[in-house]
Amino acid sequence: MRKPTDGEITDLLLVRHGSIMPTYVVKNWLRAKYPKLQTAWVLRRLKALEKAGKVVRTPSNYATMICWAIAPATHTTEGGSLDAAIRAAAVKPPLFDKDPTNIQY
Repeated sequence: MRKPTDGEITDLLLVRHGSIMPTYVVKNWLRAKYPKLQTAWVLRRLKALEKAGKVVRTPSNYATMICWAIAPATHTTEGGSLDAAIRAAAVKPPLFDKDPTNIQY
């Protein structure tokens, strides 16, 4: 079974929903392209990305829900700004259309 790359996960966090998402929302967006994806696998990858310094946990209103965002250091390009990083990400074709049922292979 194919799995999403770390780059696909971080791109999703950078582009969608103001950059803060609970684990299950990340899984739901990725599941449009990877139908058998499990929340536990996504959580393990997000924890590994957190350890690598690419994502951070953010506060949540719920006791057990973990929300994620791109780490501040990964927001900027070398010598650039957040706006430049977002423009660079916007040049890439999106992983998903606005409709998660419209899968693009």
